[in-house]
Amino acid sequence: MYEVNQAIPEIELDTIAPDFITGLDADYYIDHNNGTIPLSELPIGAWVVDPSWEWEFRLGVDYSNYDEEGVTTGPGEVKPVTWIVVAKDHYDGIGSHVTLLSEELIGRYSFDSSTNREHEYAQYGYNHWGDSGNANAAYRLRPWLNSTGIHSGEGFYQAFSESFKNAVLNTTLPNKEWKNSTTYSTNDRVFLPSTTELGDSAHNYTYLIGLAYPYFSGVDSAERIAHIGGETWEYWMRSPDSRFGSLVKFVFIDGGFYAGQAYYDGDGVRPALNLRADVMVSEIK
Repeated sequence: MYEVNQAIPEIELDTIAPDFITGLDADYYIDHNNGTIPLSELPIGAWVVDPSWEWEFRLGVDYSNYDEEGVTTGPGEVKPVTWIVVAKDHYDGIGSHVTLLSEELIGRYSFDSSTNREHEYAQYGYNHWGDSGNANAAYRLRPWLNSTGIHSGEGFYQAFSESFKNAVLNTTLPNKEWKNSTTYSTNDRVFLPSTTELGDSAHNYTYLIGLAYPYFSGVDSAERIAHIGGETWEYWMRSPDSRFGSLVKFVFIDGGFYAGQAYYDGDGVRPALNLRADVMVSEIK
């Protein structure tokens, strides 16, 4: 298994040079000490960045520095993650909050690489978000995003500064199983959106899971397109495909919804999370 980046020490905001702030690709920055606007007052579609931590945007498969042929892609670009405000008070039971979705893909990673599940085509992984990374899986997307289990001390959540971690809310997410649409829930600090949340109204070979984020309500497919390393790329959803236990929904490069095998190590990851609504931000001028 490739090593993932370790936690990056928190940066005190008063040590960040003003020219660094103005150079960030966003409309607002989270200002833990001297913010002037609560996050809840930002418009849907605003871009927000927290300069107190950074992430390495690796281009290789399974968040490595190597492509499918084992050729090095070199180190990834290290920079703050830019987020889009996609919803407000969208989920139940966590108080006032703002839902953020990463503007870029943070890497490429297998959804689940287990091979010993009890379903047809089990050799191609498993599409159950809540059980992602269990059994004999070598790569585990949900634990990697949340820095839990085998990924404790590493992964995406572990890269957050302490201030940002303290603002992230543990969210109860609605989910459905692939075969019979049985409803279940998970508790996550970092998660993948469902196709419904990204504006899916047809739900071909999948199910309605949750409600559409206002940012994606009624939009055309092009609004879902995302990039990594400057290249348009496909990325996973947490919605299962209803035909086989190994198929997971993803957003294709044209913004449409398709399905792929869960074990595939090349699809992108576009995480979402919920922040407290009272987190303070400042405008980037």
